[in-house]
Amino acid sequence: MEVQEVIFSHSGIQFNAKVGDILSLRGHLGDAGETLEVGSVLALKTEGGVKFGVPYVEGAKVGLGVIGCTKGPKVRVFKMIRRKRHRRTLGYRDLRTLVKVQAISA
Repeated sequence: MEVQEVIFSHSGIQFNAKVGDILSLRGHLGDAGETLEVGSVLALKTEGGVKFGVPYVEGAKVGLGVIGCTKGPKVRVFKMIRRKRHRRTLGYRDLRTLVKVQAISA
């Protein structure tokens, strides 16, 4: 049975993916050309049906290939203390890693 879709979690975020999908994961996980393996698979969809893990599916892994690293959207933080003329604007952009789902093994 070939795995068609997978639901896995990484950095507290759940992703629904198929082979060939491009995803954006949090943080700097590696340089372009490297491969990653994620073992926290929550559910698998195969031709025979759906298999859910408690909490993870045993032996299931997702192979990811790193495409590159980028920055996420800019987040603006504005703090103000009223009647004191105090205003502070802060901002940051978190790092993202673009990955491509290369293989799903069950």
